[in-house]
Amino acid sequence: MINDEFLEKYRVLEDLLSERYAGETRRHSSVIIEFENSKEGEIFRDRLDLCREIRNLLTHNASLEGEPVVTPARATLDMLDDIIAYVRRPPLAANWAVSAERMMTTNMRAPALRIMRAMESKGFSHVPVIENERMMGVFSQSTVFSYICGRGERVDEYTLVGDMARFLPLEKHSSERFAFIPADTSYVDAAAAFTPGPQREKRLAALFLTQTGARNEPLIGMITPWDILGRAKRQIVRPEFGDERAAVDEQM
Repeated sequence: MINDEFLEKYRVLEDLLSERYAGETRRHSSVIIEFENSKEGEIFRDRLDLCREIRNLLTHNASLEGEPVVTPARATLDMLDDIIAYVRRPPLAANWAVSAERMMTTNMRAPALRIMRAMESKGFSHVPVIENERMMGVFSQSTVFSYICGRGERVDEYTLVGDMARFLPLEKHSSERFAFIPADTSYVDAAAAFTPGPQREKRLAALFLTQTGARNEPLIGMITPWDILGRAKRQIVRPEFGDERAAVDEQM
C-alpha cells in the first residue's frame, strides 16, 4: 500500500539523519526539522514540510469512516527517494567545478589589459596564473587594485601580468582568500567552506581542486560561491515534484 511505503521511506530518512546527527548538539528534537533548518538542508525545506504534514496525517488521522484521509502521490515518494539518496551520499563538489579544460588561465607574459578585457566579457572574476603547470597565484580585481594603489602604477597596453607578481600569490590578496581541497570533497563540505567565518576573516573567493588537496598538484577545477551555492542548489533538487528530467546546467 502506498501509504505504508511512504511511512517506511520517511522512517528511513529519519534513521539516516539520526545517524548523521548522533553525538551532536541539536536545536530541534526532530532530525527532519533539524536538517531542513540547516544551511545544507534548506534547499529541501518546502518538500520536507510537505512530507512531515503527510506523515502526521497518516500517523494520527490515518482514516475517516474507513477511507484514507490522504494518499501520497507517487511523485511524493519519488521526492523522498531523492532526499534519501542525497543524505546517503551527498554529491561531490567537483560536479559543479569549472574544470581545468574550461578554466580561463594566464601566465606572467600575458598583457594584463587583454586578460582584464577577457574577464569582463566572459564574466570571470579570478584567473589562475600558471607557469610550468604550477599555479603561481591568481589574477583578479584585487590584484589590479593593489598594484595601482600599492605601487602607484597605471595599467596600459604594455603592462604584463608578471609586473603584478608581488600581488599574485594567494596570501597577498588583500580582501580575499583561497583554499585547496581534494577532488573527492563533498558538496556539503565545500558549501560549508563558503559559510562566513569571523567578522575580520577575509572572504573565501574560490576553492581549487587538486587530486589530494595539495597546492603543488595540477589543478583539476575551480569552484566559486556562485558555483556551489547557486548553480548547485538548482541542480540537486528536481524543478517540480515528480519531474523525472534532470535539471539542466547553465553553460557559462
